[in-house]
Amino acid sequence: MEALHSIGTPAQFVIGAYWARPGMRYGESYVWNNHQLSLDLVGVFKDFPKISMSLMFASLSMAQEFTIIARMLPNVSLLGFWWHTLIPNMIEQLISQRIESLPSNKWIAIATDAYSIEWAYGKVSLVLHCLARVLSQKVEEGYFTEKTAIEYARRILYENPKEIYQLKLG
Repeated sequence: MEALHSIGTPAQFVIGAYWARPGMRYGESYVWNNHQLSLDLVGVFKDFPKISMSLMFASLSMAQEFTIIARMLPNVSLLGFWWHTLIPNMIEQLISQRIESLPSNKWIAIATDAYSIEWAYGKVSLVLHCLARVLSQKVEEGYFTEKTAIEYARRILYENPKEIYQLKLG
């Protein structure tokens, strides 16, 4: 962590899946929850407050605790949707939870560890579709105006990745 701090690079934590273990087939994975890990990570996040930390998890049951961690700690943000949460209903639930629980600068809508452009395209398309559905619903409910929904989408799709990962984009 000190090395990351010295070069000004954010840290990513991708957790909640049990995979690539002896005896498992290629591509075989399972949801794995370790709620003690969440508490242990809080200690790490607090010990290194100047390092930006992003969390991506594969377990819906970890969503509330990591959302609260991101809300409470200034250096922690949430990152996209991973593995076992790539189900439209789950993505929409997580998007809604994040909109209602976090400031708009505390999460990034799209991230992937995809091994091919086809997989990345599919994942991006799925997340964009789910985001549009949730934002439309929020506008219908009066939670957002159309203008605010568009600004929110720009923030989580473009501004946050640019700021959190210090990207030099046009």
